[in-house]
Amino acid sequence: MANKTIPQLPEQTGKTDNDLLAIVDSGETTTSKIKISTLLDGVGGKFIDAGGLNNIVPDYYATTAISDDVDNCFIAGGTGNEIGSIGGAAYDNNVIIGGLNNSLPRGKEMTIIGGDSNRLYAGGSNATDSVVIGGNGSDDDGWKSASIASTTGRNDGRLNSVMLGGVSNIITNAADKSATIGGTTNTMTGDNSVAAGGTSNTVSGSNNAIIGGTDGTNSSTRSVMIGGRQNNMGSESGEASIIAGGRVNTLTTNTYGRYNGIYSSYGSTIRNGGGASFYNSQLLILGGDNNVIEHTGTYPNMTTVGGNNNTLEDSTRGVIVGGNNTTLSGHINSVMIGCSGRTSGSDYYTYVESLEAFTHIVLNDYSNLNFASDSAAATGGVPLGGLYHNSGDLKVRIT
Repeated sequence: MANKTIPQLPEQTGKTDNDLLAIVDSGETTTSKIKISTLLDGVGGKFIDAGGLNNIVPDYYATTAISDDVDNCFIAGGTGNEIGSIGGAAYDNNVIIGGLNNSLPRGKEMTIIGGDSNRLYAGGSNATDSVVIGGNGSDDDGWKSASIASTTGRNDGRLNSVMLGGVSNIITNAADKSATIGGTTNTMTGDNSVAAGGTSNTVSGSNNAIIGGTDGTNSSTRSVMIGGRQNNMGSESGEASIIAGGRVNTLTTNTYGRYNGIYSSYGSTIRNGGGASFYNSQLLILGGDNNVIEHTGTYPNMTTVGGNNNTLEDSTRGVIVGGNNTTLSGHINSVMIGCSGRTSGSDYYTYVESLEAFTHIVLNDYSNLNFASDSAAATGGVPLGGLYHNSGDLKVRIT
């Protein structure tokens, strides 16, 4: 071949290890040849050619790979990482940086940074823009979502969902804009909701939260469960309600009930079967065990405090304090304090269990208790020991 200048040489677009370069050692007059692999050996660590528009830079094992039918993908460092494609469809612009045995088999604009055996697999045709950072064994199929330092978790959130830390938590593909934070084996299926800490809790519905606790279920709306064990807020628990602490409590009103709460109780229940006319229920159980508040219509603002096996039903603004096996039913503005085995009989009464007798003290509405005698008062519903008046003169029924 006639002598040519370098610009006159033919251009080679491919490369193999059989290609040779001319080289002259310093101080020598002899020109030698060198292979590409020899020239690059030991320079910047091991270099693996991914081909096309992709890049793999220093990696320890040759098991690291980028599929031939994806473009603009990048693997930097780490060990045994892989970017691939499924079903012959090309998904581009993906990145793995460091880590061990991480896999990104599908999706676009997806990233895995560090961690061990994480898998970011976008099954939906529009899945994109998700990230896994650190952690171990995360198996994610999210869209615009993230898992950070999670272990054996799964984030399938459709949009803007986050899994932060924790072990074996799950965000399902029904959950948008939701999060799990720490905790173990918690499951998120609701939108705009959060599970923080705790174990084996489930959050569904929308705008709900469970914070700590064990084996709790919150499928209400705009409601929260804090701590406790085996508590349940059903799908018709009423919005803006709460269960805090305690165990095996249940809150299930209809969808029109709201502002209800159970605090530090055991085995207690708030429930109703009322209709749309019943809206601001404001039912409350504080402490105690196995107490029940129940109603079937427009009977809000009922409360039990302490005690056990008490029942408060259909009694607007009714209250039971302490006692046991007591029932306040169908009577408005009445209170039972420390009673045992008693049942209410009238509106506007306070029932107090004394050492000797069960007495009733009328709190108001004296004007309607006008009787000529004890017998007339008894006929009018005034109990023994109860108060009435005779044309303005205060009387006590003693017979």
